[in-house]
Amino acid sequence: VHLKQQLDEKRQDVESLKVQLEAAQLAKKETQQPAEISQPAAKGTNRPSRMRSLVPDEYYIKRDEAEKLLKRFAIALKEPQKQPLLFNIYGIGGVGKTTLLGRLQQAHAGEVDFLEVCFAKTSNIETPLKLMGKLHQQARQLVSEQTIADAFTQQQMQFEQALSQLSQSVDGETTNPEDARKITSWFERFVWLSPTGFTASKPKSLESSGSGFSAFSAIANDTEGLQEWIQQQVRHHPATKDQPEVQALMLDPVPKLTQAFAESLRQIPQSTGRVLVLILDTYEKAQAYLNQWLWQYLVEDTPLWAAPVRLVVVGRKSLQADEGWRKLNQDRKLLHEVQLSRFSKKQTENYLKQIGIKKGSERAKIYNVTQGLPYYLDWVRKQWEQGGKLDFSQGNQAIAKLLLQGIDTQQQKILQVVACCRWFDQGMLQYLLGKDGLGLQEDAQEIEDYFEWLKNSDFVEFSKGQYRFDDVARDVFRQSCFQDSRSRFYQTNILLANYFQQQADELFAPPSRLPDPYEDEEWRELIAEYLYYRLFGKRREGLQQYIEQVFVAVYLQETDVFMAPLAFISAEMNTENQNLLPQATRRFFEDAGMVLSIGWFFLDESPTSYKIEVEGENTPSEAEVEAFSKQNEASIQSLLGYVGDLEDGFGKGLGLMYKALRCHSSREETDALLQAKHQVEQHLAHCRPKLAHRLFSNIGLLLTSTESYEESLDCYQKALELGKGNALLFFEQGTSLGNLGRHEEALKSFQKAIDLDCNYADAWRNRGDALNNLERYEEALAACNQALKIEPKNDETLNSQALSLSFLKDFDKAITAIDQAINLQPKEVLYQANRGIILARAGRYTEALADCEQAIQKDPKHESGYYGKACCYALQGEVEQAIDNLKQAIDIAPRFSRMEARHNPDFDSIRDEERFRALVG
Repeated sequence: VHLKQQLDEKRQDVESLKVQLEAAQLAKKETQQPAEISQPAAKGTNRPSRMRSLVPDEYYIKRDEAEKLLKRFAIALKEPQKQPLLFNIYGIGGVGKTTLLGRLQQAHAGEVDFLEVCFAKTSNIETPLKLMGKLHQQARQLVSEQTIADAFTQQQMQFEQALSQLSQSVDGETTNPEDARKITSWFERFVWLSPTGFTASKPKSLESSGSGFSAFSAIANDTEGLQEWIQQQVRHHPATKDQPEVQALMLDPVPKLTQAFAESLRQIPQSTGRVLVLILDTYEKAQAYLNQWLWQYLVEDTPLWAAPVRLVVVGRKSLQADEGWRKLNQDRKLLHEVQLSRFSKKQTENYLKQIGIKKGSERAKIYNVTQGLPYYLDWVRKQWEQGGKLDFSQGNQAIAKLLLQGIDTQQQKILQVVACCRWFDQGMLQYLLGKDGLGLQEDAQEIEDYFEWLKNSDFVEFSKGQYRFDDVARDVFRQSCFQDSRSRFYQTNILLANYFQQQADELFAPPSRLPDPYEDEEWRELIAEYLYYRLFGKRREGLQQYIEQVFVAVYLQETDVFMAPLAFISAEMNTENQNLLPQATRRFFEDAGMVLSIGWFFLDESPTSYKIEVEGENTPSEAEVEAFSKQNEASIQSLLGYVGDLEDGFGKGLGLMYKALRCHSSREETDALLQAKHQVEQHLAHCRPKLAHRLFSNIGLLLTSTESYEESLDCYQKALELGKGNALLFFEQGTSLGNLGRHEEALKSFQKAIDLDCNYADAWRNRGDALNNLERYEEALAACNQALKIEPKNDETLNSQALSLSFLKDFDKAITAIDQAINLQPKEVLYQANRGIILARAGRYTEALADCEQAIQKDPKHESGYYGKACCYALQGEVEQAIDNLKQAIDIAPRFSRMEARHNPDFDSIRDEERFRALVG
């Protein structure tokens, strides 16, 4: 442990040095002359597009909305408790957000400490944990480490140390690589990517098999879902079980680490005497889960609002477009927003006069072309200052033509093609220009020259180790590519998709066996890029492949595969360029947007098997939660509506499984599951045995819930052929066997479940039910008693115990047991009917019939009341009435009622009656 602490301290020292180095490099770069900026960026440094440089003071045009924000912000620095915590600057690309942010920083330089990240440029901030870590690194440079006892450092070290111990060994034994990967992935990625604050509260099922996937991973981890399994590891691991604070941290890391981060932010101004301001720039590129974390945990659930700490969020979209931000601001007024717009005609006139354009007709033409967008006007200024001749003779020409003036046709086409790239390097350029499809083939030397030319373009920036067009230039040139030649636009995106697919295939040569590639982070990043470009290039086919990946990634719990392309598209789409995506694809993202961003968390649950609960101080009303649930389910249904269009394969099979959970009839559900089973069988060669084992187990579980017992048994058998059984699998196998009347085999399956988990109360109870059906009543009672030792207040087990006691003619205890079950579940008509059966066996027929009638009154569409009356009349020898009531029960629930009647000794007196034999078969 001491060595681990030393290593952690060394890592922190290294990170501290990295931050200092980056700051020094940035300071050096900012003092360089403009001529030096054109040199290639050094590895590891960022170089902004020259079009993004701040406007000189003499050309700055004041806007009322900007001035109001600057004044309000200045007041907030002096009176934080009375002013908004967060300032949101938003507007379309090129409207002046960067300039306003720069002026805000200049206005308070020396008196305020700024921590800044940019989602377009700052690396390693993909999750809230990484974002906090990056900001915290910057914050530590403001104070000496001896000045404060840093809450976040302490919590983070505890978190990392516990994670290391959890993933390395359990009880002295080394953790197997797969479990170690699960643990690490959960704490470093999944817990931060999941929709924070939402939990699915599942009611206890009255059916032994349930009606959902049991969070899918239940089969893989015996009776626990992945989250429950992780929690068990935390509660029982030697490193955490006797450490209540560490255990609490690992059981609920998101709020705990966020609170510690907020506390560290509050401590810094106390030490420095200066206000601390966090800047989150290019916020439209942040993932949806990070945005939710920001409002729900950092802004809403911490006391930052009262501290000398402010946040500035800059992006293309209003934060209040999100329901969470909107409601938070309505309740607490923590948010101040300003929207920047294009310059008016008068503002444009004033700006152009200031830069020296004297002719009114010239200024009018420029306004017609630029429509007052500051980005374009600043480019006009720079060209004017450099003596460039601008041709406005075409009047309202496309802005792209203006920006492309002086560039030859080949260069223009290359600019347009490269604008289709989210980022580019020399290898990508060689791939694009070396293919026949674009008609731009060049030799190696020319490609190298073009790459150098692109790198030094006014519109290109260098960030995160990659070259890219700034957002506005990319919008313009990509749109011009689409307008000039749609076929080239589509072909470029297809080539880019192929480029990333080839790289992914080099990591895992197809056909690779699942889930291997999904467990590799580099492969997932490459496939996310591939899907992004396919959506633009292959349109309908690209959309289908994206949807397939949604189902696969959710099942394998690697959701960044589909969330990353969604984030890319959400960040860049606006009203001016939405035509780049096919209309069908746009409609898909509009309809299924909620499930793709947060609703996927509930995709593997039947709508009736969970209830959404929202954590936090300002929890929404039940009506609001209900409205959210309906929207979420509508979004899920929209996604599932595409399943039938998918190509045969693993993705379609999983889609059918998810669809089965939301079918409106048992027949539809069964059909979907059988199709899913067929898909898995056809593509079994592409799965690792453990994954195939899990798939067949899941399908079998769902088929059991639809009473497709033969098919479910086939799935369980296939699962057992592929891997070891577990308690849940044997339990469900026994349930299916029992429902087919194969009670001896069912008994063996339940015993196997118990052998694997001796505290499996449901398995003990069902073992008792099987023994009852085999007329081994003493053993059945013993099994029920054992189940009740484990779960003393289990109503289902009390019901089974009562029936066992009645067969043993211990009627007083039987009535006591069934009354306890009824008290626990007063609305359960089965228990009321069984009370009638027990009374009938005791010869108390009048009371018995009254209980059965009461069951029918509670639910006339449930078979149990009629079945109970049939038993009562049969025990009295009333043949006609017994058969009539049995028929009513069979009409409601044919399989269950017939199976029960075949072995129930209550019907022994009428078993030879022809009508009885005809009814039960």
